[in-house]
Amino acid sequence: QYNTGTNLLAKLVKLNFAGLRQEDQNFHAGAAYDSYFWKHTKPSNMKPGVRADIERRGVVALVMVRDPMSWLQSMKKAPYDLKGCINRYDWLVSPCSTPPTYAEWHGHVPQTRLHLANIEAHWNEWTRDYQHMKDFGFADAVVVRYEDLVLDTDTQLARIASVLKLPAPAAVRHIQASAKNHGAPNGRAAAILKLKQKPYLHQYTPAQKDAVCERLDKGLL
Repeated sequence: QYNTGTNLLAKLVKLNFAGLRQEDQNFHAGAAYDSYFWKHTKPSNMKPGVRADIERRGVVALVMVRDPMSWLQSMKKAPYDLKGCINRYDWLVSPCSTPPTYAEWHGHVPQTRLHLANIEAHWNEWTRDYQHMKDFGFADAVVVRYEDLVLDTDTQLARIASVLKLPAPAAVRHIQASAKNHGAPNGRAAAILKLKQKPYLHQYTPAQKDAVCERLDKGLL
């Protein structure tokens, strides 16, 4: 999903596993658009041809998830394609339809709009898919919590190494600066402080907290 640390993960993997091929989006220069999938795609919405290609090549999925209470406030700050869901006073309880993505606007993939009951359902739907990545053609998957990647980077990279059958980094190299240049991101020190102090919880009113907790899937949590 957006705002879960996908850029941080990609850069850490590139920095600590030299030569590992990453295919995290469908906009590689010179590549056929339908040979790859956009990194924010809902896995169950991938085209059958893409699934078959993933299965044939034995692709391992690296997936990021994030505490939804923190994720929702990050979406409020940088909503990307979901600004129609976010930029309204009742954003936590109103219906949320996903718009066509860049790839869909330009006809490279079929439209896969979802009409969801609320923004929390967006977190539920994507996270539910992440429990079943092998059903979508992946050889295996590593689901990484953003909070763990920031606070316990060594362990998470070791988990990834194990699934990829690679040696774990002898000395983990960290990303100190912001991992992306859009969405008002934090660097590593600020991210650690935010995770320890949880200031995002104070951005909810008591009624909003109740609304969010009522709509999140308890089993997924």
